[in-house]
Amino acid sequence: MRPPFFKTTERKFLLFCLAVCAGILMPGAIHPDATIPPVGIRLQVISTTAGTGEKPQSKVWNHAGKWWCVLPDSSGTWIRRLDGTRWHSVYKISPSTRSHADVLPAGGLVHILLLEGSRSELVSAQYDPDGKSYRPWANRPRNVIQELDAGIETATIDLDSRGRMWMASDAVEQVHARYSDAPYETWQGPILLADGIHPDDISMVVALQDRKVGVFWSNQYAGKFGFRVHRDDASPTSWSPDEIPASQSALRAGKGMADDHMHAAVGSDGTLYAAVKTSYDTPGYPKIALLIRRPSGTWDPLYEVDQAGTRAIVLLDETAGSVMVIYTSREGAGDIVCRESSVSRISFGARRILIPGPANDATSTRQNIDGSRLVLASHGRLVHGTLQTMTQE
Repeated sequence: MRPPFFKTTERKFLLFCLAVCAGILMPGAIHPDATIPPVGIRLQVISTTAGTGEKPQSKVWNHAGKWWCVLPDSSGTWIRRLDGTRWHSVYKISPSTRSHADVLPAGGLVHILLLEGSRSELVSAQYDPDGKSYRPWANRPRNVIQELDAGIETATIDLDSRGRMWMASDAVEQVHARYSDAPYETWQGPILLADGIHPDDISMVVALQDRKVGVFWSNQYAGKFGFRVHRDDASPTSWSPDEIPASQSALRAGKGMADDHMHAAVGSDGTLYAAVKTSYDTPGYPKIALLIRRPSGTWDPLYEVDQAGTRAIVLLDETAGSVMVIYTSREGAGDIVCRESSVSRISFGARRILIPGPANDATSTRQNIDGSRLVLASHGRLVHGTLQTMTQE
């Protein structure tokens, strides 16, 4: 009897292993375009009315032993719970069908910033253990509607050590910060943090672990990124001068180091990991990169992840001591791929496929992960996902 044919990915994996054994390929010296078989469990495809962008936002979190996400469909925007490999819409948080969410889990609460054009909507929900779902936050059951700046592309939120919520957003040529104290009903600002940026530039806010928050942004006119810090006990308008992240790596090539792609994770010691895209656009120069800010306030030189790709996010697994950068393999749409490094010595390994393309706009959690990793990405109105555990490595 003829043996059954291998599946495509199994054939590729067998050929790869044979090549390594024969000395044709050496581990750690794999061509950046090499195809490594997909890993993880494929999840139910979700039909949505808005994709998984925008770049610095996170739409996924883990709580009470379950994975959750926020995505809209034709009936509104929903909190969805993952049961096995299938998503279940459990709590409708807005009638909006075109919103882009930034999700901020905070214990049994989850704060969700929905952005649609210049209109923002802050939703706060509390976990319901009996129903294994979410319900309106008792301290502020209604959503807060706020108009932001004309020309805005995206916005993100985070909480400082005092429980104050911060929002970072872009205007046409500016970076703004806003803030609100619990129950986050009245917002103050905007506070101008940067001016004279490109209309295509964006920003993100990140809470550090040393009683500070920071705002990171791109400046394509200058060809650099920017970062300013606010101490939690200082006046809301008191911010540090621009640190110019990894300024020693801002080379005169192409259009410079900065592009408007960024996403961040923060370690328990306050180390900031920022996945970015450059505008070097020159053979031999990095396209996808990792920037690292140490707790002392110093920035490492830029670490190359790949010389191709777009729309990168970063996941941090402190238990495993690793950092993973996940991105689209090529401009427009492609495979969703990842490369991983030890945090003790940054050196990225082989590229792996997480979600076979075409797909784009990878999104995951802003939480530090512990073995289990869930990644979503979209193509058109379909959202694909993969769930990876340490046993699948």
